[in-house]
Amino acid sequence: RWLAARGFLRPGGANWKDPPGEAPSVLLDDTWEPTPLGAATVGAGLGPADALEVAAALRCRHGVDYGGVAPEYALLHRLYLTAPLQQNVLGGWAHWAAFGDALKDAGKGAREVFKLCGGCEAHVARRARGLAATAESEAKNVPGTPDRVCRRFALALLLHDRIGLGPGHHQGPVQQEDGTWGRNQTSSGTPSFAAAFAARYREHAGPDASLTKCEGGDVDNYSRDAATLARRLEYFCRKLAW
Repeated sequence: RWLAARGFLRPGGANWKDPPGEAPSVLLDDTWEPTPLGAATVGAGLGPADALEVAAALRCRHGVDYGGVAPEYALLHRLYLTAPLQQNVLGGWAHWAAFGDALKDAGKGAREVFKLCGGCEAHVARRARGLAATAESEAKNVPGTPDRVCRRFALALLLHDRIGLGPGHHQGPVQQEDGTWGRNQTSSGTPSFAAAFAARYREHAGPDASLTKCEGGDVDNYSRDAATLARRLEYFCRKLAW
């Protein structure tokens, strides 16, 4: 019934008793058949909740005009669409505080994409103060909640760093006169989110604190997970004729 209510299943047509002159209304047995969404979900190897999340994000993508957006930020939005669904680099309050600061360091364009993806900076600030997510916003970690959007966007920013690595990339954070971090540049001029995130984390958690799950090997794993999800989404979209 849960799946039917969300468009994954519909009653098997042969199992309905049709009174003369009336619409089908009496279910003779509990037999169901998949809808196109259900078939696409199973074929892509996605869970129902994950499928609802990626479908909503992909529908949003159709309405996006990248005409006035810098190419690097258009890429960031596409990376969010394939960001791993089950990974999490935002743990305690210090991670959230560092994420909020590093997001500001990343620039206005990155924050606009964050908003486009459904992110809310006020929610990040709440989590950075050590406040629990509300029942409505988290709902036991159901995909698509504000926490989940933030976690996936942080992953997208890490992946964006990896794509921008090149001969002109400079390692290590640089602090500016205004106090912002992360202005070490990739070859394309994009600030390194990973460096800013690590530096801001130490500001909140202590100078000896180490930011885990954001090292090179970790990002390699996220990249492989993203590639796998991209293939699944390609099948998902083809089955839905998108």
